[in-house]
Amino acid sequence: MKELINGQTIDFDIHQAGDGREISIDGLYMHKRMNGKRFKGVDVLFPLDDKENVEFRPKNTPDQIQQQIINEIQRAIKKDATKRDKLVDTIINEIERHLNENLTENNIQIIRRGAERIAKLFSKEGKIRNELIQSIDGKLEFLVTQHSKDPSEWDKRGKTSTFFIKQDLKRNRIKIGDDLEALNYGNQKRTFKK
Repeated sequence: MKELINGQTIDFDIHQAGDGREISIDGLYMHKRMNGKRFKGVDVLFPLDDKENVEFRPKNTPDQIQQQIINEIQRAIKKDATKRDKLVDTIINEIERHLNENLTENNIQIIRRGAERIAKLFSKEGKIRNELIQSIDGKLEFLVTQHSKDPSEWDKRGKTSTFFIKQDLKRNRIKIGDDLEALNYGNQKRTFKK
């Protein structure tokens, strides 16, 4: 699964969330945003229930690029069917928790455990290395956790690579990526005024 976040951001949400239906794989989408040099700015909406068509943004993305991206996603999610099923179940369970529980600062451990379960699908080690919490009036808005990639992926200087998981409780989404800025802001150019 780690191939899905190599220089890219994936965002899971359930399009029918909040309409009263039971949460299931039906309507579960993976939004994949290309952040690196290769295909930068291309977004793909990939339905994990295989019932809908894959959608690209911009819509005029060349067919050759579309096919390369689809092949990359399919290789990653079909490599290990058990892991794919576990990913889908974990994401659905965590989003359902966001919808059905009034999560406050008092029960932050529930969200932390969810982040560790998700992280274990992308790395052997699921431990949280660092975190950022935003809450308003005691109600959790989001939790961003930092995790280490597998030791075999450490760079030549012995430093570990990291990835981040953002559980957005306000929007009932889970984002995963290896670039914190892209995770929060996408590929938009950010200008800061002094």
